[in-house]
Amino acid sequence: MAQLPTELIALICTQSNDHATVASLCRVARRFVAPAQDHLFRTVDLEEKPLRILRSWCSTVAKHRVLAERVHALSLQLPGTLAFMSADVEKVSKALKACKNLKELRVTNEMSGRVDSMLEWLVSKAPFMLTKFTNSYFHPSYLDAFFARQADLQVLAVPFGGSFPADIVGDKLPNLIAVSASLDSIPTDRPVQRIETPYQHNLSHLAYFSKTLTTLSLISYSTERRFFEGALNLIHEAVPQLVHLSLVQRRRTSTFLPWAIETPAARLKRFKKLQTFTLVTRNILNFARDGASGTIDKMYEAKSPENLRELAAEILEACPTMRRVVIGTEVKPEPELLYTATRSSEDGEVKGWLENEIDLRRISMFWAPTS
Repeated sequence: MAQLPTELIALICTQSNDHATVASLCRVARRFVAPAQDHLFRTVDLEEKPLRILRSWCSTVAKHRVLAERVHALSLQLPGTLAFMSADVEKVSKALKACKNLKELRVTNEMSGRVDSMLEWLVSKAPFMLTKFTNSYFHPSYLDAFFARQADLQVLAVPFGGSFPADIVGDKLPNLIAVSASLDSIPTDRPVQRIETPYQHNLSHLAYFSKTLTTLSLISYSTERRFFEGALNLIHEAVPQLVHLSLVQRRRTSTFLPWAIETPAARLKRFKKLQTFTLVTRNILNFARDGASGTIDKMYEAKSPENLRELAAEILEACPTMRRVVIGTEVKPEPELLYTATRSSEDGEVKGWLENEIDLRRISMFWAPTS
């Protein structure tokens, strides 16, 4: 380790996606500690971590302001209001106040589905100016003071299926361009560029954003076939100029229906500007392509890596503007499959790779628009 140049150590730290590995290297060789701090503290994920780890992290950043000022993105899972001890509330408050350069904040409740906390002062009294805020903890009616000063906020996400905060009107959040909320609640007077929303049968509200919307992520907990087929027609009618589109099924079901859905290539080629398409299914066995006679001439198995590669290639061939196709499937008891195919804009070369995990936030053009 003593022979490694500092630049190489820094490169190892910045290129690693595994915080545990970087932390282990720090314990083995102290030369990793200083360059690793930027990496370990820049993005902090404390969701689903025990309370003792939350307490430890809060104490660390409160005592060491240099580390606190390195925190760029933070995910917290906090106790419900009644279970949140005052001493722990104070620790979290001090930590958030120390993270003055924080830009991305995600807060969830350890009691899943509860968004009722009145402890909004935890964020409204903190000095940071966010660009992304995902709220699944604070009751929205208590966030007025917080939103009033978050002029830099670009991305706002409310709990799945929740409504866009009714109090955000006029010149509040002037830079907001991306919203995750129920579709009909999103104000039509905002130049929204990216929307993540639960699927619904009527998507006509999308048309209000046809001049600005580039990215749409539709999420469904349903097993309805129309989500994967008819939705593409409705989307094209409302926002034909889309650049990035994803259809994601999130609920894992214990049984899988023995039917196929139509391959999306024929419908997708109607979008003349589409560059990326993501499809994630959880209960589909096959994707079927109809021939000229109307009968099925090709069947792709959802659990076959080779078939997923062929399906991605079919979509790329049908859509000349497409540069990335991502197909994720889950067919129990088999593991999740995620196949990604990209096409170079320079020479048209197609590259593809397979993974065994579907990381929705990493592949989402709503959350990671440069991916």
